[in-house]
Amino acid sequence: MRRAKSEKPAKEGKKRGGFRRKLLVFLACVAAAAGITYASYSYSLGTVHKEVAKVSDLLVDDMQSGKNSQAYQLTSVDFKRMVSQTDFDLTANVVHTYTTKSTKHELNWAFKNNKAKRAYAQINYRLDGTKKPYYVRVVMQKEGTVWRVLLINVAETPYPKTIPTIE
Repeated sequence: MRRAKSEKPAKEGKKRGGFRRKLLVFLACVAAAAGITYASYSYSLGTVHKEVAKVSDLLVDDMQSGKNSQAYQLTSVDFKRMVSQTDFDLTANVVHTYTTKSTKHELNWAFKNNKAKRAYAQINYRLDGTKKPYYVRVVMQKEGTVWRVLLINVAETPYPKTIPTIE
């Protein structure tokens, strides 16, 4: 028996939408990988912030308490090459004299990883003063596995969130 040309044999078990299904599975895998990458990046930034804030908070607390030599020990080798203990004491004494110990407010923070050189982070604070607020910018650099202070600025106006260019 011959079949007519218009009749086609029925293919049993053929699944429709195979390409669409594969495309959806592929897109779901890409989305999951992106989500995992974002979550791990966010976690590592949270860890960096905790590490940086611990050292930076200790520095500001020591300066507010008048413990200048302890605060100076938290600075980096590069900082110590540029700033003597005596010059550091001048800045620390402004913080100690004109701000109150219990009123430190972290305003913002930033992180920059320069793979060719080092990782940098910055935390900006507002310290309530006896007459007006003072703003402190603490820029940190990673020395090996430890965060150290690279730059400290004290002013009567807030600092930008961006990390200054460091050469």
